Amino acid sequence: MAVLSFSAVRQRIAAVVQALPGMAQSPYLDDQLTTQSARSASDGRFTVTVRASSVQFQQRQKRPEGVEVYSDISVEFLTNFRDDAAVADYDAALDRASTVLAAIMSDTSLVNLHLDFVSMEEAAIVIDSPVTRTTLNFRAKHRIALQ
Repeated sequence: MAVLSFSAVRQRIAAVVQALPGMAQSPYLDDQLTTQSARSASDGRFTVTVRASSVQFQQRQKRPEGVEVYSDISVEFLTNFRDDAAVADYDAALDRASTVLAAIMSDTSLVNLHLDFVSMEEAAIVIDSPVTRTTLNFRAKHRIALQ
């Protein structure tokens, strides 16, 4: 397995989500996703972040070959939420989660990458904003360069 940078893993996943109808990558990350972009045109805004990476087993780390790591990747996205249509909008957020998950698991290039779905965090209402925020968590196995 050849090396694949953290940013390359993030970019591959983001490209798949960006290709879905109604999805647009946010210029903001993490908590900024809701504090900045939720005030306007937020439906379908998403962000992909590398949360952490670690070596999961004892291995000899050869600088010319790099090292195999597991990276925790989160895909967060916003879905409109109206008080007068709460159940329908909640269902829409869940349906969007299913669509995003299926696309990532079937369309992400797996060259030098292994990707597993780990969990989904509930479509939670963002305080003082007309949106819900859903998070999908993945574990990526890849090699990183050491030199």
